[in-house]
Amino acid sequence: MTDILRNLLAYGSDGQVIVIGHQREVLVYSGVDESPLWRCECDADIVSVGACPLYVCALDQNGEWNCWDALTGESRQTLRLSGPTLGMAVAENGDCAVFSDEGISLIRSVQIIQFLAVPSITAVGWSADHSLLACGEDTGRLSVYARTDDREKWPLEPLMNVPLGDPIRSIVWNPDGSWLASAGKKIWQIASHGESRKSLFDSAEKSPGLIAVSQTGGLLACTLDDRDVLAFHVGHASLAGSFTYLDREVTGLAFGNHDYLGIGLDTGDGNKIDFNKPQGGVARTDPHPGRPHNRWMLKASIIPLAPDAVPDSASVETRTEPRSFSSWTGPFVGGAVGFVTGLKMCGNAAPMEAILITSSATAIGLAGGSVMVLLDFLKKK
Repeated sequence: MTDILRNLLAYGSDGQVIVIGHQREVLVYSGVDESPLWRCECDADIVSVGACPLYVCALDQNGEWNCWDALTGESRQTLRLSGPTLGMAVAENGDCAVFSDEGISLIRSVQIIQFLAVPSITAVGWSADHSLLACGEDTGRLSVYARTDDREKWPLEPLMNVPLGDPIRSIVWNPDGSWLASAGKKIWQIASHGESRKSLFDSAEKSPGLIAVSQTGGLLACTLDDRDVLAFHVGHASLAGSFTYLDREVTGLAFGNHDYLGIGLDTGDGNKIDFNKPQGGVARTDPHPGRPHNRWMLKASIIPLAPDAVPDSASVETRTEPRSFSSWTGPFVGGAVGFVTGLKMCGNAAPMEAILITSSATAIGLAGGSVMVLLDFLKKK
């Protein structure tokens, strides 16, 4: 079986909480101002976290599933599932699909209501109205299960199977009524019941991993490895931002409200990205009491959508040149973004350390902007 991607970040759809799993700890932050709200500890290392407006959930590698009140951290229920579990997905209404090597356990109202025997599961995803459940397999097959009534059990056979050719790594629901799935070098868009498919993104080198889509459907984000995140304006087929962590690994990815993107890190910290603020659009979580104030180097670039951009149905791989800043502004924009990012990373650093962090981030931004100028010059030549 292919490596299962762990998504250790969840962002409440109402924007109230950002949840990050770190080793055995569930760390919950305010989705409004990134301040610490509450924390709990599981019995084993966490393999997945989830959130809906009412609850926060966490699943550990021993098969223990925990549920808490989203805002207060009050424990609601703990369930013990049989065998090692691999991951889960939480629907908007709180329903949860937990998958293992043997299949999927469906949880509702903190009770296991059904088990679907589906082998080689690598990823699962819910539709917005929680009437559809998509399952990705190591074989590259995406299966869609459907039910018409919440009181009914899920059918044992899928409504539709769609072959994607490569092991499926991540599945999310697109607000336009389709599924998005990463497999091999591509991100696929599949019709809700599997009637059709098309490639939205084709990577020449690195394979996309975790994927996330905004509530409006206008932004799509994906990880390309442990350190890189890309975001796209979907309807306009242009780059919305790129984020590279020089000394940290990305462990989770999810959108909240207002097109805010949450990025989880291997230290239990995270960044919140506001794509409406090209400069100063990167915020970080504040550490919980008793936890270290970690710092990291982030190379961030947020590219605003041009006001006169016209929606384009072309896929990202065939997109036209994004119309944003002229290339000569690259060093100025890059330097400014780097400077602001450096300031945000300083925290309570000593003066000399703060100067070093800020100057390093500014230098990286200037270098990136200079490369833009050079590439534009060579293109015109």
